[in-house]
Amino acid sequence: MADPKWLKDLQTHTQGAVKEIAKLRKQNKSLKTQLDAAKEKLVAAEEAVAGTTPDPEAEAWRGERKEIRRRVARLSKTLEELL
Repeated sequence: MADPKWLKDLQTHTQGAVKEIAKLRKQNKSLKTQLDAAKEKLVAAEEAVAGTTPDPEAEAWRGERKEIRRRVARLSKTLEELL
């Protein structure tokens, strides 16, 4: 005759495992969604950096950086001439 206690314990553990698996599947689905969103943001950022997506604000910053570099180079050249 089977001992009902071990069977009940087995059933309890099995139900707990099923609940944990369901919880982990839900968490996995959520993490996959977050990962997909992060990948989309990464692709958009890479395209913006590569210049494939015209972004007026980014272009303005690039223009300002170029101007600053040009001015610093000119100032550096002037200082070298003074030495």
